[in-house]
Amino acid sequence: MRNLFQYIALRHLKTKLGRTVLGILGIACGIALYVAITIINESTSGYFKESMTAVSGKATLQISAGEVGFSEKVSEKVEQVEGVKDSVPIIENRSWLVATNESVMVLGVDLLQEKAVRSYKDTGKKIMGDAMVFMSQPDSMILTDTFAKAHNIKMDDKLELSTSKGTGRFTIRGLLAPTGLATAYGGGMAIMDIDAARIAFGKEGKTDRIDVVTQKGADVDVVAQRLRATLGPSFTVQRPEMASQQMERMVESFQFMSHFFSTLALIVGIFLIANTVSISVAERRKEIGTLRALGTTRAGILTMFVSEAFAMGTLGSLLGAGAGRVVASLMVDAVTKAMTEQTRQNIASTDLKFTAANLASAVALGAVASVIAAFIPSLKATRVDPIEAMKRKDTGEAAHRKGWQRYSGLIGLGLMALSAAGSMLVTESKLIQVFSQLVSIIGAALLGPAVILFVMRLIQPFAVKREKMVPRLAIDNILRNPKRTATNVTNLMVGLTLVVIIACVNVSFKGTLLRFFDRILHADLIISTTGRMQSHETQALSETLLTEIQKNPAVLGAYGLREINVMYQNDGQLLKYYGEPPAPEQAGEPRYNIFDTVDRESEAMGHDLFHSSEPTILVSQNFVVHYKKKTGDSMELMTPSGAKQFRIVGVINDYANPNGTLVVARSTYRSFFNDPLVSGIAVKLKKGADPVEVRKQLDIALSKKHKLTIMLNSDIKTQVGQIIDQSFAYTRSIEIAALLVALFGLMNTLLISVLERTRELGLSRAVGMTRKQVSKMILLEAAGQGGLGALISMFVGTFLGLLWVTQNLAHSLGWVVDFFVPWEALAKVLCLGLLVTMASIARPRARS
Repeated sequence: MRNLFQYIALRHLKTKLGRTVLGILGIACGIALYVAITIINESTSGYFKESMTAVSGKATLQISAGEVGFSEKVSEKVEQVEGVKDSVPIIENRSWLVATNESVMVLGVDLLQEKAVRSYKDTGKKIMGDAMVFMSQPDSMILTDTFAKAHNIKMDDKLELSTSKGTGRFTIRGLLAPTGLATAYGGGMAIMDIDAARIAFGKEGKTDRIDVVTQKGADVDVVAQRLRATLGPSFTVQRPEMASQQMERMVESFQFMSHFFSTLALIVGIFLIANTVSISVAERRKEIGTLRALGTTRAGILTMFVSEAFAMGTLGSLLGAGAGRVVASLMVDAVTKAMTEQTRQNIASTDLKFTAANLASAVALGAVASVIAAFIPSLKATRVDPIEAMKRKDTGEAAHRKGWQRYSGLIGLGLMALSAAGSMLVTESKLIQVFSQLVSIIGAALLGPAVILFVMRLIQPFAVKREKMVPRLAIDNILRNPKRTATNVTNLMVGLTLVVIIACVNVSFKGTLLRFFDRILHADLIISTTGRMQSHETQALSETLLTEIQKNPAVLGAYGLREINVMYQNDGQLLKYYGEPPAPEQAGEPRYNIFDTVDRESEAMGHDLFHSSEPTILVSQNFVVHYKKKTGDSMELMTPSGAKQFRIVGVINDYANPNGTLVVARSTYRSFFNDPLVSGIAVKLKKGADPVEVRKQLDIALSKKHKLTIMLNSDIKTQVGQIIDQSFAYTRSIEIAALLVALFGLMNTLLISVLERTRELGLSRAVGMTRKQVSKMILLEAAGQGGLGALISMFVGTFLGLLWVTQNLAHSLGWVVDFFVPWEALAKVLCLGLLVTMASIARPRARS
């Protein structure tokens, strides 16, 4: 076996160096993308763990009650619980730099108690000049040295941040060395005195979290039980590491999708290896026959070809693993921004680590994938009869290949039908969802060549009638060797199909959300702090701002909007409250058309939400799917005021959270959550008022105290489109990787198809064909295969995109996403198919 690899297989890889290099590059591209996504996902998980560990310090337990916090007096109860040594309150609030709109996590801490939980290290000087001055001045702030250097901020400089009362000016009175707490959130954090933070962010008398240090020797779980019994079910008492696990669960769906797309790119490389080995088997029939005649066993032949694929896969994986680290650096910003948009949590992956485990898994994946790809064509090599092998290559092949081609088309149809059935039947299993999609790609790869041959047979009679020799010969050549046609088309088709699938998901999400906002945006103006309210990038404001806005004579009414994260059955949900819209100026006009209703008329649903004598709630359609609830049911929701029962009065479409969205009236929210803040304000104008003019007036009236963004409906829709585009920006790398692999594969197969036809092309030249005609014939063959392959990819990719959008996403997320055909992307795919084919044929044409 060793001699076969050393003297036969290795020699072949060296002799066919160009083909070997293209195969290695194909695997390298797929592995590079896989490694990049893996490194980024691991970095994200590390970001959560490191941030939670740095912030929690010595704390063994953490107490919280949701995003709006709880009374600061709870600390007194906690201190009385047996087993508690220290309890330290903390305020956590994300704010935004006014100058750049960059986010920073602000921690409000009690400096007199902090040493019990967290340690601070200065930059060589004292952290602050005078602790009493720091605590007595409400504008005092400490930054990390990392953040300060990145923004060229020095001691005693002023920093403008968004607060609940408008723009706040803070004085930097301390800098932290990048260790311990200062490493949390990638260094993007600031520290204030807890009372100053409460005032700045509208949390007077509240605490967001209490960090608990248990007594030495105390059983942490027992202490946790005592705290739960003392505080009641409204509070969450958990170990600090559980917080990072909850954050990781929030990004699971995104990470699953990104890994799936990167795996599809690797599949294109697998097809390339399979085709390379298949071609190698076909052109080495005599060599195989000779080896069999000399006594080489079938197992020896199988091992020889598999070892060639293994060698290419291993080398490609090593190259791809190294390239993956570079690709991760290029992709990390796009991927983390997309995670931030979809999870509504600020996420950063600042420390990209390429470990030995990453290298080992990448090499193992590439090598095993290459062996699997090579197994079937290698198995075919073992069936070569020594006597048949001495005959001409084409002897008996045509009928066999035609039969195989016919069956491959039927098999491809069967696999795609199986995929469609799987997509419609599967509801929970991600493994089966992935398998269903992979099966569909394989089915498309098998179906495509058969469709091309069918189309060419339809075109052939017209080419004969026109008596054009070169087009006729080009079509004959495509039909005469179905296997070569299939090999040429497969890699290109799989790559282009992947591009279409991604485009379908992108365009469908974007179209659905824009249509959704068309149905619910009836306010004339939306007001928030600087940032993007739709992606949770704005500072909550005091609702006293409503009074100032309503002073404008053109304003019919203004109502607040609020969004916070809550827990339901241990899953994160988005809770929204809406103030009641103003009554319309004319009778009969809709008042509650601010919801995209599913099962009830909006006016009846709105009346029950805002005027019921009992607590009522609206739930999103994906919440209904996940938790099997319906209109009329009751549900229990934990609030700072305790467990409260709500009656569901309607189901709505809402795409803000993958787990589900809940909506309550402002009055209900205020009574249970004691939260006077608003995330944004909707303004309805009187008839005849000019929204643009009123926006100018409000901007002048409010700009002195607040730095606000006042948007028209069209501005909101533009912002939504930008958010979707940013969420899918990282998929451009996946598309490029898939197309590069397709290019390498097509270059490989087209060059081989020319080389194995050297005798045929020589005879054509001998009977009178000019170089120009031979070159044109090869160009037409490639264009026919590439163009038709692109067209088939458009149809197949659209079909698979339809399944992915309407079935897989609906099952996994519960969202009803409308399918939109990505016409622009389809035109791009057709052009890409021709461009990739033309680029691939350049060298074979010159060789001919």
